[in-house]
Amino acid sequence: EFGQTPKQLFTSPHPVRESVSPPVNLVLDMKTEASLLSKLSSSPSSTPVIRRSLSVRSTAEPTPALSTEDETDGASREANSTSSWQNFERLAVTMTEKLHRDNVTAVRLSSDGKTIFSVSQDSTLKVYSIEDQKQIRSISLSSMALSSLAVMPDSKTVIVGSWDNNVYVYSVEYGHVLYTVTAHDDALSSLCWQNDIMVTSSWDSTVKIWSFAPGSGSKRPVQPSLLGELDHETEVSCVDINNSTELLVSGTVDGSLILWNVNDQVTVSQHSVHIDAVYCVLFSPDGQ
Repeated sequence: EFGQTPKQLFTSPHPVRESVSPPVNLVLDMKTEASLLSKLSSSPSSTPVIRRSLSVRSTAEPTPALSTEDETDGASREANSTSSWQNFERLAVTMTEKLHRDNVTAVRLSSDGKTIFSVSQDSTLKVYSIEDQKQIRSISLSSMALSSLAVMPDSKTVIVGSWDNNVYVYSVEYGHVLYTVTAHDDALSSLCWQNDIMVTSSWDSTVKIWSFAPGSGSKRPVQPSLLGELDHETEVSCVDINNSTELLVSGTVDGSLILWNVNDQVTVSQHSVHIDAVYCVLFSPDGQ
């Protein structure tokens, strides 16, 4: 009642709050990924590609000390990084060219750095010579927009993805389309190529893996052949494959990144990292 003297209700401290275990699916993903990366690192031809910053371990576990070699490598990387950032201050525009009538969706350099290849929603592939500072070729490949582009190491063959569901294999040397492959049931959003493996992604919620050897010398490229298909729950907006062609990453319109084992064609892990569509994903050259 009002005016009554309050009484002590607790005579001992509150119990310590229990730590919350990570969700089961996260633990499983982490174990799966750790197992895969361990398997890849044991192969002489493999290099580690992705390292997770998230780990589950006791706070009492000691942190291994860096060796002198690690410290030296770290200092060297930091110095190189600093030098690279300083070079950005000296960047300057050397030329500007308007080659397309609509949005440019992909642009690539030839391996010798002398030629620029670009595709656009105006449905054309353009080839531009940096040395001559002029457009040297314009090719209309489709009646619909072109979305993606990859240039082969010898710069003699180009593969192009289109909104008409097709992949076009174009010979720069002979100036015509070698193959037209109906790759998906909906528009292609992205494609990439690495060591005779081509990967395509589409709004049909799939990623497809293809065998494609561009040929060398006078040898004609072989038509792409399907090796596998990776189903997604939503539209796939971008894709990339690592140098060893053992890992693949796809980005989706709901902001997720999905890491795949190419050989087994299974999911390694999935991460919701963006709140909107992912437009580009890339592995670093060193696989780190």
